[in-house]
Amino acid sequence: MRIGVVVSPWGTSPDTSAKVGGLAVYAKMLPGVAAVGSGNYGPTDKDLTRFKNWIKKNEINRVVFASCRPRLFKEAYKNAAVDVGINKYLIEVIDISELCAAEAGDEIVAEKAKILLRAAVNRVGSLEEVKAQKIPIEQAALVIGGGLVGMEAATRLADQGFKVHLVERQPWLGGKTPQLGTCFPSMDCGNCIAPFHGELHRRCMYRSPVAQHPNVEVHTLSSLKRLVGVVGNFRAVIETQPRYINEDKCIGCGVCAEVCEGEAPNEFNLGLSKRKAVYIPSNQSLPRIYYLDRESCENPEEVAESCPVGAIDLEMGVEEKTLSVGTVIVATGFDMYEPTGMYGYGEHRDVLTQLHLARLLDMSGPTGGALLKPSDGERPDSVVMVQCVG
Repeated sequence: MRIGVVVSPWGTSPDTSAKVGGLAVYAKMLPGVAAVGSGNYGPTDKDLTRFKNWIKKNEINRVVFASCRPRLFKEAYKNAAVDVGINKYLIEVIDISELCAAEAGDEIVAEKAKILLRAAVNRVGSLEEVKAQKIPIEQAALVIGGGLVGMEAATRLADQGFKVHLVERQPWLGGKTPQLGTCFPSMDCGNCIAPFHGELHRRCMYRSPVAQHPNVEVHTLSSLKRLVGVVGNFRAVIETQPRYINEDKCIGCGVCAEVCEGEAPNEFNLGLSKRKAVYIPSNQSLPRIYYLDRESCENPEEVAESCPVGAIDLEMGVEEKTLSVGTVIVATGFDMYEPTGMYGYGEHRDVLTQLHLARLLDMSGPTGGALLKPSDGERPDSVVMVQCVG
């Protein structure tokens, strides 16, 4: 083991050289130190070459670089040491700027600099060489969350040739944005993707290639149960809840919904209307495949028999699958703030959130775009909007 110590006052006043020189003398007395270099080692090519030659001349295999401003060029000196055969994990850089700025008689600061140097020498002497290895990387990605951000991330990765697993816990993609209706000022669909480079219109989510992209596998009604491994090599266990409708067979005809007798509050409309137990929330839902709510369905066998292509499977259960991926993108979205108890919300049916209002104003919403009070279905005489609640 041959430890080399470089002590440099680069960029400081001439008075500093004496203090730094004293630190260099101290370094020679430390166990394991084979050579000590001092002087101005700056960021120039000439200084870096001098540093390399010093390492080779003294057959150094571990380096401690002590300088007054190391953050300005420490990476350059680390790379220079690596260039002449020093393992990058056997290089220590310490900042002695307090010593460089201290008054000549400040013995406390000088002693601190010695302690830092001694600790660095002891550390570099105890380190083990770590050799770089090339390991195979899974050329696949896991995107958690099927909202607009997750869909866009999946599409961009897939366009670059990577396999992408897009995981969404709901039966359909899109997240909250399909509930927004149209957006000012372009009046495009809220679930379309905002422009990036000054385009006049948003990009249509419904026409997004994500659901049909050959490199994207969509896992709806799914969630991440377990993730193990390291960066570049993960094993992700995905748990999928039953849809009770075969995605490969369903043609979206809606016959099952017509036969279904059960109803439940419509989550897509935030409870402002009812839905069938077999349903699809909107005409723009992706994928355009129905979902069977077994808890709300009163005649599941009759519903199953009504399907013209035999897509309904009442025996479906929870499934697990293990995916091999190299990276994970978390795009899990958000939940709406529930201001229960504030301004009468939760007590009076006509106190609504902004998302409730969006559903009422949407042409495909529960009132066909008409602003009607949930309490009696009448048109309000006035509207009060309270901003920044919560």
